[in-house]
Amino acid sequence: MGHQPTRTLAAFAAQRHGLFLVADALSAGFTYSQIRQRRARGEWLSDYETVLRFAGSPDTHEGRLLTVCLAAGSRAAVSHRAATWLYGCPGGSATLLEISCPRWRRSRLDGVRVHETKALTDADVTMIGAIPVTTIERTLLDLGAVRGFRTVELALENALRRELTTLADLDRAIARLARSGRPGVRTLRTLVQARLAAPTVPTESERETIVMQLIRDAGLPDPTRQFKIYDGLEFIGRVDLSYPDARITIEYDSDEFHTGFVATAADSNRRHRLIQAHWLPITAVTSDLADGGRHFIGALRVALRDRSTILAS
Repeated sequence: MGHQPTRTLAAFAAQRHGLFLVADALSAGFTYSQIRQRRARGEWLSDYETVLRFAGSPDTHEGRLLTVCLAAGSRAAVSHRAATWLYGCPGGSATLLEISCPRWRRSRLDGVRVHETKALTDADVTMIGAIPVTTIERTLLDLGAVRGFRTVELALENALRRELTTLADLDRAIARLARSGRPGVRTLRTLVQARLAAPTVPTESERETIVMQLIRDAGLPDPTRQFKIYDGLEFIGRVDLSYPDARITIEYDSDEFHTGFVATAADSNRRHRLIQAHWLPITAVTSDLADGGRHFIGALRVALRDRSTILAS
């Protein structure tokens, strides 16, 4: 056999993390005997009978996810925590091999979390590179079946912030997929309906979302997000969270963006300008969130009470 079948198959596999099916090798011109020989010599590796990988190709988590999808059949797709990881959203797992496939195509794969579902149509599956994966809308819904409310909210805010989806698209997906008892629907529906009822911009970071969650859990009113503050006609800045009526701002200062002399000086200058304009700035840092925000929430509660009283008098 000449080199052409090898070149053809190598070019095909190069776009698929070095992976190909036995059927792909046959289509390229190899025989079953030649496939067995290459397996025996270690030129082609395989974790599953029908899926092969060129020796020397990188062994990555993305490649392992594609491997199990190929082994499970043409209707399988990465889902739940593994899909969340592929989208780069909070709540994902960089180690878990997790897929969904129709019940009639369920595959028993060692070390793989397989979710059986009849409700996995073409509308629920897309591609990230060569990997079949549930759409971001279906992924967020499925995430609610395996992660808690707060984690799903973090993933939702992340997806909205990065414009991976919209509330309208999520609402349509929920309406299409909702049925009594479907795991994850209630969590995502609650989050989406709350945002549709009171439209607001997404948070700008996971930590900012956590601050919002702490405030909500404490029973305090939801602050306004990304509020622009002026002193007369002079623009002071846009703050993460605020209570405009009480003239209170809340910001999360991360170690990544708020360290160093220049950053510290800029933060201090803006804080002074806020105070001069009769605003009370409250800042949360990583350590404030470590204990559930006990002292941060306590300070905010007192500030809201006192400022509301003062401004009302």
